[in-house]
Amino acid sequence: MGDSDSDSSGCKAPPRGGAIRLIHIIQSDVLTGGIIRFIEIFSRIPDVDILILSDVKTISNKTLLKHLRKLPKARVLAVKLPPNLPKTLREACFALLVIFTALSSRRCIDVAYSDENLRGVLAGFALRTLAKKPWICTFQGLWEFSGLQKVLSHLTMKISSHATAIVVPSQSAKEKLLRYTRKLADKVHVIESGIDPSLFKPMSLKKELDCIYVGRISWEKGIDVLLRAWSIVLKEEPNAKLGIVGDGGSLSSKLLRHLKGVYYYGWVDYEHVPQLLNKAKIFLCPSKGETFCQSLLEALACGLLAITSRLDVFKRLWNDAVVYVDLKPELWAKAILELIHDGNGNSPKVRELACRFTWDKA
Repeated sequence: MGDSDSDSSGCKAPPRGGAIRLIHIIQSDVLTGGIIRFIEIFSRIPDVDILILSDVKTISNKTLLKHLRKLPKARVLAVKLPPNLPKTLREACFALLVIFTALSSRRCIDVAYSDENLRGVLAGFALRTLAKKPWICTFQGLWEFSGLQKVLSHLTMKISSHATAIVVPSQSAKEKLLRYTRKLADKVHVIESGIDPSLFKPMSLKKELDCIYVGRISWEKGIDVLLRAWSIVLKEEPNAKLGIVGDGGSLSSKLLRHLKGVYYYGWVDYEHVPQLLNKAKIFLCPSKGETFCQSLLEALACGLLAITSRLDVFKRLWNDAVVYVDLKPELWAKAILELIHDGNGNSPKVRELACRFTWDKA
């Protein structure tokens, strides 16, 4: 474990001065919508001393570190694991280390904050039950899993019900969460996400891409449906270009870089995302479950046309501002081709709708 400002116990208590001392256990994704949301909201709240707890790889990421500059008082604490561990064993060991580290730091914190990932939920639960600390759990995604993932999802939901407060970014997400148990009714609070309208805006850039996807390269984000649909698109439009921005591990990176008509950017600096969005005509969001979708909001603010999965949260947020399609590759291919052939860009009213969501209003 490493910390640029820690003692032998793994934590150095900052001067109190009335400030709330908060620990945030973040997941292994480098820069998710949830982390961006946390940074933007807490950068606007005075008198909060923040300790960020995660793994060495995540904490060392330059993109995340640059974004953390918005929290000048934040300190980071990284847990280290032996290299070359199998993924399942690595996750289990990391979860145990996170719990141990969080409990070791309990005298230096007043509030625990975590996303809904299992490691964060376990650490938050430990601090809540063993150290009697208030625990805020925020849900960024509500996915429809099967098999082992479904079991783990229900376990996470069960554990998170012990949180002092649960935060979601939309009313639709709150209602879906309450379907699991009405006992959460008094705990769930809606705090919407936002954008910086001066950063995410239409720009006069050459449209080099027909479509773009921004997000995690994973099953729950619908990347499998997207790639199958794109193979169909290429049969009719062999020169069509799809840009993909996001991370999914080395295997995903190698695969995406060899697909025809796909330009894989990996993780890019957050400040460069608006430029990439403005180089595309259509934003694609085939997610299988969302509570809000930060990247969709950003794309609409940049004036892109958008195709999304037929999720209740999207319908309630965006009404007829986007095209809704069932998660079938052939239907997605048809919708993409129609917009490539006939799409003329979004109306200014769509940007106005997106710009209702700003961080200052969150």
